[in-house]
Amino acid sequence: MNVLVRLATMVTMVSMITGCAREHYLKLKDVNINVREKMVGSVLHLEINGMIFASALNVKHVDTKIRGEYANVRVYPATALAGGSGAIEYDFVIPTGVNYVSFGDESDVIWRRKPKVSTSSGRDAGHDNS
Repeated sequence: MNVLVRLATMVTMVSMITGCAREHYLKLKDVNINVREKMVGSVLHLEINGMIFASALNVKHVDTKIRGEYANVRVYPATALAGGSGAIEYDFVIPTGVNYVSFGDESDVIWRRKPKVSTSSGRDAGHDNS
C-alpha cells in the first residue's frame, strides 16, 4: 500500500509540474533549508542550502523577485527523471533596501535584516559602562 501512495504522490506532482502552462514553485513546507547571511567584502549575501522533501523532484532553477523591502526566493522543480539533484544551493546579494526575504509564498519570511544599533554619547547602545 505504501508503494501505491508513493506512486500516486509522484503522479500528482508530475502532472502538477508538467500539466500546467504556468510554472509552479516550491513552498517552505516542501523543503528543508538552512539560511545563513555572510559578508563578502562590504556586500551582504544570503546563502540558502537544503533539500527538496520529495525524492521525485529536482531543482530546475531558482530565482529572486524584489519588490520594495521584500525579496522572494522561488525554487522551481523538475521531475527526477530529468536528471539533476534535489539539493538547493543558492547564494544572492541582498540589496541595501531589502529588509525581508521570503521563500515560496511571500508570507513565509526566512530572513529579516537586523536593526542597526544606534549609539548615543559615544557609548554602545544596550551596554551599561558605569
